[in-house]
Amino acid sequence: MPGEWSDRRKWWMDLLRSILSFTAIAVLTYAIVDGVQYRRDRERARLVEEGLTRREVLEQFRSSSLRYREAALDAFVDLYPLYRQAQLSTERDAKSDAMLRYESVAYDDYLLSMEGLRDNFSSCGELGVLLDDLKRVNDSRHEIYDQLFDLKVDGFITFEANPAAQRDAFDKGLEEFSRKRDEILKQLRTCIAASSDA
Repeated sequence: MPGEWSDRRKWWMDLLRSILSFTAIAVLTYAIVDGVQYRRDRERARLVEEGLTRREVLEQFRSSSLRYREAALDAFVDLYPLYRQAQLSTERDAKSDAMLRYESVAYDDYLLSMEGLRDNFSSCGELGVLLDDLKRVNDSRHEIYDQLFDLKVDGFITFEANPAAQRDAFDKGLEEFSRKRDEILKQLRTCIAASSDA
């Protein structure tokens, strides 16, 4: 019959069909696997970047809270000479460099680092509660310093308003601040470890 193919032609056509089928399957498989791998790589890169950002925020909080704690102690110690002065100064310019650093730069850095924690670790367990506790502890400790300075400037000096008489309460506030800070750091490290394991 004129329309029939020879065995040799059938063999070549079967070979061509197999090659085309294999090529189509290989291209399709490559496209799917490559797309999946690309998405995995992007997700992995995002997680690495997020991990670095989270670690940077953690380090910023660790260092700024430590500097803030030290600045608080320096500012409190600078209250002693103010109380020893015979003539009372009623000007707010009486603040030392340590007091100014504590009330401005160190405090601002500390607040920014806490905001960074809230932004980057919002899904981190009880972090919000721990940060609120730290703020409460810091505010009560700062109130001791603030009252002493305001009483001095306003000229209302009593024995209770003496920095030496308030030192134990201030030191306890600093210790509580350090304990809360350490709890937060521990919680953050746990969150970072859990997110890197996932």
